Amino acid sequence: MDLQSLKAFCVVFEQGGISKAAKKLYVTQQGLSKTIIKLEAELGKPLFTRSHRGVEPTPYARALYPKANKLAAILDSLDDDAETLSDRIVLNVAAPAGFIMSVGLGFIADFESTHPDLELAIDECSDLRVAELLDTEAIEIGFMAGPVDRAKYSAHPFIRHRHVFVVNKEDPLSDKKSASFSDLDGKVVTLMSRSYAPYGNIVGQFLKAGVAPKKLIETGEGYAGFHLAASNQAICVSTDYHAAIGAQGDVAIVPVYDEYCLWDVYLVHDGDVPLGEAAREFKDYALDWIARHKDRLLIWEHAIR
Repeated sequence: MDLQSLKAFCVVFEQGGISKAAKKLYVTQQGLSKTIIKLEAELGKPLFTRSHRGVEPTPYARALYPKANKLAAILDSLDDDAETLSDRIVLNVAAPAGFIMSVGLGFIADFESTHPDLELAIDECSDLRVAELLDTEAIEIGFMAGPVDRAKYSAHPFIRHRHVFVVNKEDPLSDKKSASFSDLDGKVVTLMSRSYAPYGNIVGQFLKAGVAPKKLIETGEGYAGFHLAASNQAICVSTDYHAAIGAQGDVAIVPVYDEYCLWDVYLVHDGDVPLGEAAREFKDYALDWIARHKDRLLIWEHAIR
């Protein structure tokens, strides 16, 4: 069954005859009759009975018509959408988990409204995956947390977040105005897995400070850490914005003022390969957009402005 067959049935039903319907559809009576006969065979039900006045819909046809008419309209709109979108170029961009939450959906909407010929598809994944997509040329441009290998990539600072500890309010650490990584010595700690750049940064700070957590739990997304903190099972290492948005329950957010360990996110691309037109337009847009919206975005407590 196809869209044209459904439309033909609906017009015959509305016109009350093959002849009138054929004229409206600009087809021959013979061709339209064949279409209806084929549709009846597919449905396994008769749709019309012939009479001297034309055709009479069967009870099945009367029940089918409103649904067929609605379905034909839906399929028509899908065809229109597909035709409209067929000329748009899809730009695939990868970014670390939490990126869209940081910048908001307005970042995507603003880009597509100013670039109607482009459709932006952002895939949130790990920093390791972003690197793989760039290295295999599956994408031209993306976002990656630092430190970035500048021998491989051109890197443009985009957003910066401060690390914070999300702790249960029963933990004495919750009373501190600020904390340091040394406060995690002997504690059960949860943080994003090693496929994310912050993992290496934080573990590096543990080594530098001689910190030995009792247990280090790697998670694939930050909310698992927030839940563990809320149930007083672990201290979650997160960032200012993500904790302010996602941490719930009887917890406190304690900032870590460490200028050497921040969550810096860069817009990155292969420095040796010229960007295509779409990726170049996105790069210019993204850097301009973040410069204009920082004051609106960086409004949470402990944010780096």
